[in-house]
Amino acid sequence: MTTQINLPAQQYNGTGSQARFLRELLVRIEAQPQIVSAGIATDMPPYSSLNTEFDVAGVAHAEHWNGHMAACSWRWFTTVGVRLLAGRLTTEADENGKRRVVVINHTMATKYFGRQNPLGQHLQLTALKTAGEPNCRSVI
Repeated sequence: MTTQINLPAQQYNGTGSQARFLRELLVRIEAQPQIVSAGIATDMPPYSSLNTEFDVAGVAHAEHWNGHMAACSWRWFTTVGVRLLAGRLTTEADENGKRRVVVINHTMATKYFGRQNPLGQHLQLTALKTAGEPNCRSVI
């Protein structure tokens, strides 16, 4: 089951207050006895996501690289049944420590990294930079 929540801008006027509300909501949802797993994401890939240009730190390229991103809670991946091919999924420690990590799909790994291992690489996401967030994320 999925749902969409639109928070009133006058009450939740920044990412901090929005994130706080969503974390508290998730705790209440997970406390329900009938809930097996729950997660939160800004969008629901592949159906919707934020388009962003990105760069891989230290990799030169002539064309603009574009991708889609969605911020999500650490349990989102297991809730929607994402199968891990390499590396690791995000953890509660990543989320609580506000670690800047990213999980990429196989298509992105193949297209932009080829035979090079993407694990440990740093991505610079334009959408995060323009939102005032630190722009470098480590691929896990």
